[in-house]
Amino acid sequence: MSLSTEKNLDVILEALGHKKPTERALAVSRLNRIDLWVKSNDFDKIESALTVAYEKETNKIGKKRIKKLLNKYTVYLNSTEKQKAKIIAEFKKRIEEKKHRKEAIELRKEMEERARKEAIELRKEQAKRAEEERIFHQNRLIKERMEYENNLREDKEKNPHLALISDHLWWLALAVKVGFVLVILQFIFLLMLLG
Repeated sequence: MSLSTEKNLDVILEALGHKKPTERALAVSRLNRIDLWVKSNDFDKIESALTVAYEKETNKIGKKRIKKLLNKYTVYLNSTEKQKAKIIAEFKKRIEEKKHRKEAIELRKEMEERARKEAIELRKEQAKRAEEERIFHQNRLIKERMEYENNLREDKEKNPHLALISDHLWWLALAVKVGFVLVILQFIFLLMLLG
């Protein structure tokens, strides 16, 4: 039997005397949550069923919960009409507060989910922009290299002698570097011989 949504008081009170402790615990929980404050003629019936259940209960935790619930019903039965109205108002206020807290939690979760999705979209957009920038720079470098090669080809066509010389200029630069190193070595050997 499913007591989490049960609204028939007789079924709940029957489960209160069930052999299984889990069924009894569900019945106590349902009596604690169900909006029974409206039917004042059922309170004596609930109180007597809770008293019997309290006496038969062997589990300490179950006994403690039944006692707490029994005290609620006893306080309500022993109250004046004005006090009963106040208890009902407080009960409804607690239910509304729980409802508002639940709505606030759901709203916060919804906002967090929306923020997470926006962050994912932003990351995707940033990755797309970075890829576009990389492609743009790569294309620009290719374009510059092509322009350089075109200019070099045009220069070679205009001045074929200069093109031949420029191809062999690196040998000249190498010869100058080697000559400079040899001069320094000669100077060092000369100082060693004289010194």
